[in-house]
Amino acid sequence: MLGSRYYGQHPLVPVEKTIAHLNLEQVGRTDATEGTKIKTANLTGFDFSDVSAILVEAAAEVGVQILKDDAASDAFFSRSDNRALADLGIPAHTLSVAYEFPDYHKASDEWDKIDYANMAEIGRAIALGIMRLASEAAPPQWNASYAPAARYVEAAKRLHAAE
Repeated sequence: MLGSRYYGQHPLVPVEKTIAHLNLEQVGRTDATEGTKIKTANLTGFDFSDVSAILVEAAAEVGVQILKDDAASDAFFSRSDNRALADLGIPAHTLSVAYEFPDYHKASDEWDKIDYANMAEIGRAIALGIMRLASEAAPPQWNASYAPAARYVEAAKRLHAAE
């Protein structure tokens, strides 16, 4: 997470003007440890902000499901590059097809295990979701009623107080 933390400290676009961040990880692997994942993706911190609702709706239009993994959604939220911008108050999440797969972080994780057709389907859903995020009248917001998101709600208040 060194690169994302560096970016958070030296952004190309001022963080006050950044409405959301979507980090992509492991979108090519469909062989999740809990079973094959086709035309589905997960979002970390699913209940932390309304980004999930925007992405779920957009993905459904192209036949992809974005789901909450009850066991991993919150747990993985702070374990990825989205965290650096979330800590600054920007609604930021990581989207993945599989949180973990048999050779996760091992030398045997090779390119030939990527499901390119599925990755293209997920890519269409992501593109439509990002277009929606960029064109919505109001920027996405943290979920103030969800206790695990409280630190990010407070960070957003500090961020917007500086404007």
